[in-house]
Amino acid sequence: MRPYRRMAAALPPGASVAPPPRRAWRPTIVRVATTIALGIAFPVRAGVLATSPVFRSGKALECLVVNGGTKPVGVTIDMVDLDGGIELTKTSMINPDTADRIGNGSGAFAVSYCRFTIDGSKKGVRGAYCLETTLGGVCEETGDAR
Repeated sequence: MRPYRRMAAALPPGASVAPPPRRAWRPTIVRVATTIALGIAFPVRAGVLATSPVFRSGKALECLVVNGGTKPVGVTIDMVDLDGGIELTKTSMINPDTADRIGNGSGAFAVSYCRFTIDGSKKGVRGAYCLETTLGGVCEETGDAR
């Protein structure tokens, strides 16, 4: 408004300058269109965590995941051999402050790792492996997912 006052001061007495018409709807349409375009161009991607490969030597392997966040999160837990074959998989919705796991006691594969695919952000989600003599036994070796 200030520029219009300055212009009005330079006009002869009784003359006035009206400000240009406001088009408040244009910025709103531009914001909405930009938001939609960015949402289509950059969809929410799944976060992936993976452990280091584990030499099993006939021992049982468990893949464990915990949701330390504040919202439920969908997670797919995969036990993968080094050739990329999926030995075991499980998809579940994990509530805050709860965990889930899968385990394979066969030890048929010499080297495996755990992969955790999180729907959305992986912030607050932690994964790990546990190597045991028997499935459900005592962890002899653990490692975290990154």
